[in-house]
Amino acid sequence: MKKTVLLQQTIFGLLLMFAGWSANAEVALSEEVVDRWIESQQAIMKWSEENKDALDGLDHEGIPSNVAEFVKPLKNSGLYSEAEDVLEDYGFDTPEDWAGVSLRIMHAVGAVQMEAQAANFDAQAQIDQIKNDPNIPQEQKDMMLKMMSEGLEMMERAKNAPKADVEAVRPQMGKIMQFFDSQGQ
Repeated sequence: MKKTVLLQQTIFGLLLMFAGWSANAEVALSEEVVDRWIESQQAIMKWSEENKDALDGLDHEGIPSNVAEFVKPLKNSGLYSEAEDVLEDYGFDTPEDWAGVSLRIMHAVGAVQMEAQAANFDAQAQIDQIKNDPNIPQEQKDMMLKMMSEGLEMMERAKNAPKADVEAVRPQMGKIMQFFDSQGQ
């Protein structure tokens, strides 16, 4: 009986310890993490260009909304390990870790930008304007509305960015926007 209770307590303790490790496994965003992420973005873009042939034929459905969507092309192309090698040079253990930080930074950047532009943005008015413009061909309207829909989905995700991420990214916005500008984004 005592062995069973001891075993249960040990398993319970290990579960609590594992749960604690899992909860703390997500890295806090900091200036150092943002800097590593920017550097990794430059490296992974260069790597992607070098592997363009293998990556071009893959299905890319808009902007990834979760880690699995981010990593799927790497796995489907058979280039996961190579990408992992590139990202490890910047302190990311796996492409999933890098993708998670990427999404968190993107959502936080979006939240900061939304705060600045919230008063000047009326999505429904823009959608109505596109729908009702007789000078825009239907095919172009459909494409524009799809892009608007994806943008609104991104805004919704950004709106739900953790406050700690938003506050960590806010002082880094100049650096992040400079990077995006240098990439033509």
